[in-house]
Amino acid sequence: MSVTTTTPESPAPGEHRPSAIRRALSGSAGRNLGLVIALILIVLVGWITAQERFISLDNFETIVRYGSILGVVAIGTTFVITAGGIDLSVGSVMGLASVVASLSWVQNAASQSTWLLMVVVAIGVGGLAGLVNGLVIAYGKVVPFIATLAMLVAARGLAEIFANKQTQVVNVTGFLSFFRGDLLGISLLIWIFVLAAVVGWFLLARTTYGRRTIAIGGNFEAARLAGLNVKRHTVSLYVLGASRPVSRAS
Repeated sequence: MSVTTTTPESPAPGEHRPSAIRRALSGSAGRNLGLVIALILIVLVGWITAQERFISLDNFETIVRYGSILGVVAIGTTFVITAGGIDLSVGSVMGLASVVASLSWVQNAASQSTWLLMVVVAIGVGGLAGLVNGLVIAYGKVVPFIATLAMLVAARGLAEIFANKQTQVVNVTGFLSFFRGDLLGISLLIWIFVLAAVVGWFLLARTTYGRRTIAIGGNFEAARLAGLNVKRHTVSLYVLGASRPVSRAS
């Protein structure tokens, strides 16, 4: 009497081992393949319509520089989404933070002290909005979609009130010089995005905070039963996601 044994390395009798291409497509590379194809198509359309102007280094730097602003916001939102939440208010909160930081009295105080005051004010406004979101969601048990949608409307309305429906103009020389500057020929906005991406990756993939975030997103109840303070961690995630420093200086 013979007994057939199988190992994880060998397929069971009658079972076909998936090809290397199929295994690759079933992983993270396969899930991102659609985004890569879409990016290639966009580049092709740009090259066909604009040719040399589109593929120039100056144009590439301009695209990355403007995209870096949204990139920094996306890094903070990644933590919220990883934990199973959602934040619809990041755009409006960014606008509110920019408006408050560029109010005349803030700019006057920054001119007399340091332009970093404007950055601190913007981060503080964003962090406060994130704190409200986190408390309402974690302790008020409001669905994240509804809570952040309400914050979206509130932040947009407050921004219009503070700005008096007028365009805010930044006149602080130090602020403009810094965010319009460059390092090694590359805009500082791009360097800030790269730094934020590295810090975000390290925080999510190499720290206890990141492992707790992933655990909460994987199974909320299991994370709570394992001893994690899920509510407090959720609040911190929304504060982190909304308090990323962003500059619209050009």
